[in-house]
Amino acid sequence: MYVGHSINLYNRISSYFMPSILETKARRVLRYLNKHGFNDIKLTIYIMKDKSSLEQVVELEQHFIDNLKPNLNVDLIARSSGYHEPMSEEMRDKLRKSKGTTVYMYYAKHLTLLYLFDSKQQVYDLINIHHTTLNDCLNLGTIYLDTFFFL
Repeated sequence: MYVGHSINLYNRISSYFMPSILETKARRVLRYLNKHGFNDIKLTIYIMKDKSSLEQVVELEQHFIDNLKPNLNVDLIARSSGYHEPMSEEMRDKLRKSKGTTVYMYYAKHLTLLYLFDSKQQVYDLINIHHTTLNDCLNLGTIYLDTFFFL
């Protein structure tokens, strides 16, 4: 079990699959997922009121840590690494329009999800892959560098 809080759940979960984190294998959550897979995962989300204070969020997280005694949390003291106001609907819509189709990168040998890219452009920018090569990988199922599979 893992207990945590986030203003942006997508970013929080995606961060677990960033190559820099995957390479270190330092995250208990990742080690657990690699060992046991995703089939028996249960995700429970508590959505707090928009006007909830950071202190209330951290207090609820600490309540769950104290009572549930999660085995995947490294730090058993709830705290914040910084609070960001929720994104406005206008900004959220603008961001959605600027993003393209999500591209998933898997380790081909085990079909393990390594990274979620927000768009093809992000793939080009982050791993310097040529657009023709990426299109071949996506459309033809070509394995990139004999290691990576894209969907």
